[in-house]
Amino acid sequence: GKAVSNIGSLKPFTNFFPKALMPFSNSTASDFIINHFSKFGINNFIFSINSNKELIKSYFSKKNIKFVEEKKPLGTIGSLSLIKENSFKDIMTINCDSMVTLNVKKFLDDHYRKKNDLTIAVTTKELKLSYGSCALDPKTGKFKSIVDKPSTNHLVNIGLYLFKKNIISLIPKNTKFDVTDLINKAKKQNKKIGIFPVSEDNWIDTGSANILQK
Repeated sequence: GKAVSNIGSLKPFTNFFPKALMPFSNSTASDFIINHFSKFGINNFIFSINSNKELIKSYFSKKNIKFVEEKKPLGTIGSLSLIKENSFKDIMTINCDSMVTLNVKKFLDDHYRKKNDLTIAVTTKELKLSYGSCALDPKTGKFKSIVDKPSTNHLVNIGLYLFKKNIISLIPKNTKFDVTDLINKAKKQNKKIGIFPVSEDNWIDTGSANILQK
């Protein structure tokens, strides 16, 4: 199965049902992630949970899954501050609605070979306007030319990261903190940040898709 049509947000479904357990490929989004990363010898999984936590705990009760529980919303990355730092060397994080089939070994090897403090997985996305775009002369403000339905390419963050322990220590305790906050803070402290390109064919954003099972 795969995401076959982009129809916007999964709400209102996720108001009552966690994204981690949304149907995907004859199972759930989280099962898909766990199974893929397990193929590369990664078997130590920690789920950050808040709302619907009992449903998620119940579903994974027979699997070797650990949990960290937010007492209040801590943003997209703040819950990592709840993990005991002596329990890991480096840590990889992924959004539960980001389905990737990349070669995880190559992702890890690239991170260590380049001695990155933080590696961000990205893909190239073409954004195309449905309208003609008028260009103006920057000096006079007069019409210069028109381009029919122009497109631009962008490097898109797919929600997969690899952090060294020194990056996790930058996250404040018990404070709402988003991953963009962490990346910007790491950059200001001159940490080495790298990107790892992923083919668009190896990424499906289920957070903005209608999931149908085949």
